Amino acid sequence: MTDRADLLAAVCDRPDDDTPRLVFADWCDDHGDPDYARFIRAQVDLAGVPEWDRLRVRTWRREQHLVTGAPYRERYPLPPPGPREAPGRLRAWFRRGFPWDVEYESAGPFVRQSADLFARAPFQSVTIRHQHPAAADPAPLVADPSLARLRRLGFVGTRLGAPAVRRLANAPHLAGVTELSFESDAITSAGVAELFRSRLPGQLTRLHLPFADPIPADVLGGYDGPSSLRSLNLHYTPVVGPYPRGLFDAPVFRGLVELNLTHTPLGPAGVAALVGSAAATSLESFTLNDIPLGAAAVRTLTGSPALANLRRLSLSTSDLGPAAAKAIARSPHLRNLTVLDLAGNAIKDEGVLALAASPHLRNLAFLDLALTGVTDRGVVALLDSPVSANLERLDLHGAQSLSPDLLACLRERFG
Repeated sequence: MTDRADLLAAVCDRPDDDTPRLVFADWCDDHGDPDYARFIRAQVDLAGVPEWDRLRVRTWRREQHLVTGAPYRERYPLPPPGPREAPGRLRAWFRRGFPWDVEYESAGPFVRQSADLFARAPFQSVTIRHQHPAAADPAPLVADPSLARLRRLGFVGTRLGAPAVRRLANAPHLAGVTELSFESDAITSAGVAELFRSRLPGQLTRLHLPFADPIPADVLGGYDGPSSLRSLNLHYTPVVGPYPRGLFDAPVFRGLVELNLTHTPLGPAGVAALVGSAAATSLESFTLNDIPLGAAAVRTLTGSPALANLRRLSLSTSDLGPAAAKAIARSPHLRNLTVLDLAGNAIKDEGVLALAASPHLRNLAFLDLALTGVTDRGVVALLDSPVSANLERLDLHGAQSLSPDLLACLRERFG
């Protein structure tokens, strides 16, 4: 096959296989499109590389388009909408060189266009965004055989309750889905309870529930079936009610690599329970943004040898001061960190000086110190320290009155 259309058809027919993609890249090289060829190969190399890996951090800083695919979106127009239908749109960044996620306002247009859609690009993810009452009914979606191609299914604002979630869990064509996302009021508390009564936790590797209805803690802790979850995102989703003893030892949390508990009522006691649980030992990314933790909880967190596998720690806007930064700097258990986010905490120069002097933070690739009150004194100490030797990105957004010479130095070093 030498025709572009034939090569694209091969990519679409075998969306899980990298070989047709690399053959397509070779064709682009031979036909005057080396930039796109390089983009495809770079994305194939980045597939499976987590956000906190040094390679991805470096690529984001130096050639962001290799992560997003933004220059190539216009190459893949979507099918035209039917009468009185809103058009679909490319929603997320490319994966492995081609569009991956498409969004529709309801399930019906997607089902009607699915054959055409899957012939245009190797889509493996669809997101349904609620715009009117009929959009919340997933029945047309779960009956569509083309869903067998999907690896991710997302909903936004759909208010799916228990019956709808039950239909999803029992859908015959969704056995290949490993990522489910319910964003911004997309699922009710009853829907979440139904999800954890289903087989889905044993099928999924990623479950995202940001901005959802409150979830009773005993729904998470009470699930005792198999779980293949590696990523759980509860961003701004309150886990309410008394936390059952051993909550973080439940199957839902055991084996997680990535956990996001931003703006959840965890508190110091919850932090202690988590770091003392089986869940802590497998975590590589832990996000606790927008929680008033305070220095004592950070000392508990950083003092735990169970977190020795951690690669990304995000504690932005968590009411932390210099004492918390000092606890982080002193911890030998954080020596594997590649990403540290302390944005929005008033750690000031005192805290940054402690970070700069740390013998344990020399593997950092990205350090976020935006809006921390740091001045020239702290930044200069950081740049002169071994901690900065391997930094790929340094965010100092909001730093006040940095000198022109220092700003020039930062631009030269980090762009």
